[in-house]
Amino acid sequence: MTTKLSDTQRAILEAAADHPKRLAAPPPKLPPAPRASIRKSLLEAGLIEEAPAKGAEATAGWLVDGSAAFYRVTKAGLEAIGRTPPAKEKAPKAPKPPKEPKPPRVTKGAQVIEMLRSPDGGTAATIGAATGWLPHTIRAFVSQLPKQGFKVTTEKLGKGAGSTTIWRIAAEGGAA
Repeated sequence: MTTKLSDTQRAILEAAADHPKRLAAPPPKLPPAPRASIRKSLLEAGLIEEAPAKGAEATAGWLVDGSAAFYRVTKAGLEAIGRTPPAKEKAPKAPKPPKEPKPPRVTKGAQVIEMLRSPDGGTAATIGAATGWLPHTIRAFVSQLPKQGFKVTTEKLGKGAGSTTIWRIAAEGGAA
């Protein structure tokens, strides 16, 4: 099918064919009325198609209803000006190098559980120093361990406000 093109239409398609992103832009001195008519006729003939505005250049925009619109030349548009569409060659993808396995993630909770499994156990002071947690966070974490299947034992050293609690996880209890 041969498409009859005006000089302006041909110039727009030629410029789009040379554009790196194949964007069709109206000539800068073309008045708005013929510009809209030419855009409409190129669209209806399937010689241009809408292009995403992402990465488009402001100079390649058409003003449509007060906002910028972008169009690219189609395969039919290239054929209408006697150009062959570029063959899409897919270069073979290089195989990705195997990823190194990530070391297991050591969470603060896992650190505390490991500390409580040791024979010395842990106090609020030692757990806080290791994790940066405040005493209320430590107590809340330790209070949840039995719900996770751990058998937690406590030993209180001293009496009153100056006392220290040592928590331990019993060897026979517990989730992994």
